[in-house]
This record gives sequence, C-alpha cells and structure tokens, in this order.
Amino acid sequence: NDFGGTHFRDAMITHLVANNNIDIQAYQPTVVFLNGEFWGILNIREKLNEHYIENHYPHVDHDKVDIMAASDVTKSITASEGDTYDYDALIDYVKSNDLSNDDCYQYVASQIDIDEYIEYMVSEIYGSNNDWPHNNVKIWKSKKAGGRWRWFLYDTDQCYSIWGAQSGDD
Repeated sequence: NDFGGTHFRDAMITHLVANNNIDIQAYQPTVVFLNGEFWGILNIREKLNEHYIENHYPHVDHDKVDIMAASDVTKSITASEGDTYDYDALIDYVKSNDLSNDDCYQYVASQIDIDEYIEYMVSEIYGSNNDWPHNNVKIWKSKKAGGRWRWFLYDTDQCYSIWGAQSGDD
C-alpha cells in the first residue's frame, strides 16, 4: 500500500517499537535492478515463520510451534505451522468464562504473554492501522508446556493515515 509513497512506512512503524517486547520483522532497504533496469527501492523483510522463531528464540524448538494467521478473505484463522487446537480451546474458554473472575483471568494470563499483548495492541491502536484487526493478525506459541501466545506486529503500512482520515483518527 505504501509502494507509491514513502516505501518505508511499514519498516518505520515496526522500527518505532523495536525496543519493546514485540515480535517484529527485520528489514533491509534495497535498491533493485532487474536486467540492469532500475525497479525502485524495496524493503527485504524477514519471514514470520518457524525460522523466525528459531532465530529469535533459540530456546524454543522451532519444529514444535503453532503459528496461525487470520484472514480477511476467509474470515478464519488457519495454522501455517502446527495446529489450532490450543488456540481453539483458549477461545472457547474465554467465551464461556467470566474474565472478571481472577481465577479465570489468571488462567488466560498463563496462556497469553500479557505484557507482549498489551504492547502489540498499543502499537496497532496508536498507529491507527486501517488494515487491522480484521486482517494481518498472526500469532504463535511453543507447544512446550508453559508456551504462551505471542503476536507478530507486521504489515503496518496502513498506519498513520496513509490515505487521509481513517476510522481510528476520529
């Protein structure tokens, strides 16, 4: 969405929160030539997959993770690695329990990295990302006992009013 603009909006926005407790993609601006013809400045981005987990979380077995993404097109969440069983169970628990009850909240907090989730939510909301939360949501967790869900902050090029006023700007 920012290809005809700054070419670095997504990378800049994730860089703003790089020192926070959020999973973000590394990037490298690159001048691209194809067959000697200038094609522009593009950002090479780190993939958000099991290799990201392997590189950033060496203590986590990257072959035993659940990585899921929400799709605006299919209106569902699907696993690109692992399965959705733990996620589905957590969603069922949240739907059927009162989180104002401290025991229920503590259970959910044992399943989610709460501090990271807060940082993630603040980043998306403050950036007024127009392409979220209905889209561009990706989460992961280790299948190891005690693994907690974490969110990837990515595809933020529709933040900060890329096309003028957005719903979050009001």
